[in-house]
Amino acid sequence: MHLIMQWQLCQLMNTDSDEPRIVQPSIKLLSSHQPLTRIVVMTLVQRHVGRNPDIMPQATNALLKCAVDPNPAVRRAAVSTLARMPDSGDITQPVIAAALRDPHPSVQRAAAVACRVFPRTTQNCHIDHIDELYRLIRSDDALLVHACLTTLDVILAAEGGVVINRAMVRHLSSRSRSLPDAVLVDVLRLLCRYQPASDEERLAVMNRLDWVLASPRPHLIEAALELFFHLCSGDLSHLRADAVSRAAGALCSPGNSPREWRWAVLQLVRSLGTEHHAAFAPHYRYFIPRPSDGETLSVQMIQFLWRLTVPSTASATTAAAAASASTASPVSRASPVSSAAAPAATVAPAVVRELTTCLTSPPLRESAAQSLLRVAAHRPELAAAVVEPLCRLVKDDGGGNIGGNTGRNGIGGGNAVGNGLGNNIGYGNGNSDGFRDGFRSGVGDGASDLPSSAQSGAAVVAGALNHSDLAPLSSAARRRLLSTLLSSDLESLPAHALCRLLEALGRWGGALPTVAARLRRLAHSGESGEVRRMSDNHGALGCVVDDVGSISPPSCITKNCTALRAPSVRLALLETVARLFIYRPAELQITLGVLMERAISEGGEVAATAARLYAALQVTEGRELMDGEREEDEREEGGERTPSVSVTPT
Repeated sequence: MHLIMQWQLCQLMNTDSDEPRIVQPSIKLLSSHQPLTRIVVMTLVQRHVGRNPDIMPQATNALLKCAVDPNPAVRRAAVSTLARMPDSGDITQPVIAAALRDPHPSVQRAAAVACRVFPRTTQNCHIDHIDELYRLIRSDDALLVHACLTTLDVILAAEGGVVINRAMVRHLSSRSRSLPDAVLVDVLRLLCRYQPASDEERLAVMNRLDWVLASPRPHLIEAALELFFHLCSGDLSHLRADAVSRAAGALCSPGNSPREWRWAVLQLVRSLGTEHHAAFAPHYRYFIPRPSDGETLSVQMIQFLWRLTVPSTASATTAAAAASASTASPVSRASPVSSAAAPAATVAPAVVRELTTCLTSPPLRESAAQSLLRVAAHRPELAAAVVEPLCRLVKDDGGGNIGGNTGRNGIGGGNAVGNGLGNNIGYGNGNSDGFRDGFRSGVGDGASDLPSSAQSGAAVVAGALNHSDLAPLSSAARRRLLSTLLSSDLESLPAHALCRLLEALGRWGGALPTVAARLRRLAHSGESGEVRRMSDNHGALGCVVDDVGSISPPSCITKNCTALRAPSVRLALLETVARLFIYRPAELQITLGVLMERAISEGGEVAATAARLYAALQVTEGRELMDGEREEDEREEGGERTPSVSVTPT
């Protein structure tokens, strides 16, 4: 009979029609001898009583009787229901006070949570319970401790939240091992509000919580590091690096971590700042993409991997502070900070080898090329080891061909099955969609989109060179890459790849002796195969001038560049030639005049860009087109700058 009634009540809870007919007969069931029946009825009352104020007196009387029921589950449900009834503060307050002193922890938890509801119903009814909530923080029940801390933080929000004193810190940190993970995370963040009076007290707290740094769970370590960074101030600031070094071993422990876990670790490591990345250098293998990572996580790992090769600027200062410190915690004894800078130089060659291997995977090659160049920029001794594989990538794959018999496992579970140059490789679960099973959020370092598996080698290297943080890259390495790009088949590149390459040439190519001749060939390899009337100095172009003053392309040009049909490519070519004209005016004067005349005759955005460039060259002598670092670099390389030469379209 009771089971039938419970089933009918559950059916009634799923409908909102004719509420008085549903709720009023159900209240009578609160006197049932079956605890489950009364709990179900209280849930129904809690849902509908706010829309049926007429039933409140009858429901309140029945709930007050349930609040003293021998069954703790019934008492817990009664307290929760009474706290959510509107305008019941005067009646509910004694019930809450009694429930906070209930011998059963579940009833006390319900009462602690009920105190949080009071500010929404009756003002100031929770004030009398604050002392009791503080007392219950010392309870042996971890969930009750968490409920009391959370409730105090809510009801005391106007005064800054729950007050954390020395005794509370000692108690919570001493029993930290018995707290569940979710409770411990909140406790650690609340402890950040406490300011110890001495360094000895700070060390005592860190010693009691040192075990958390050895936990392999990222959310716990994140909260623990936040607390340790708060405690490590003044003379103990050097212990921050020690704490990170200790946490690095736990976070990057070998094993088959799930993808979500690896994602959380990566975000935590990146949030620590560059000064602490060197601590993760000995664990660089953890950040190498795995087949189960998916495309987005794999790209993010590669974009972060190069940072492990950069020495920390704070290593020397931190090591000196650690050596002069008079006291040390077990954290510093577990992982000394004096050796934090050494692994960065040690693992750099291994990181370069791993990134070079990633160049064979089309979806990862763009991120790998960017990371390799960043390694070369910060580690000049590795520039040759970085440049050579990138040059091979351009030569072997410069025309847009992808793949080849690599035989590598694809990220996502598929196999690379290339049949030679020109064949696309399908990655991920054996279908042609490629990487589509990874995370779809986050873009990692830089503002570029996720790399496409159809990027050619020239486009990948040119795009990597365009990043502004590569200014420290040596001139020899940059010249080697640009020369390789110039020697590739530019006319066969797709539009997006050619735009990237032209942008790189405009940024860094002023010192290349062959850049002017190569751009002239490219400018005269358009659809028409012919340009209009030009001024003098046509011999420098190696072109033929007919009787009517028209100039034809050199005989060495045997094919047209179809990418020049795209307005974006014509704009990129015009701006690149204008930038390089500042350094090589004699060689590019005629070519720039040709391109400007074409742009003006075309009209639209191309003509507007030509007018802007003309003004920049004539009025400001090209200063608007120059980069300060690039200008100094080109002068060191011997590039000329003669802005007095004028450019006048015919």
